[in-house]
Amino acid sequence: GEEQKHALEAWNAFHKPPKAA
Repeated sequence: GEEQKHALEAWNAFHKPPKAA
């Protein structure tokens, strides 16, 4: 749900370059 979505966004922000932002 929402929690999972936010968690994935945070994970991506940490493990991916700030290019998709």
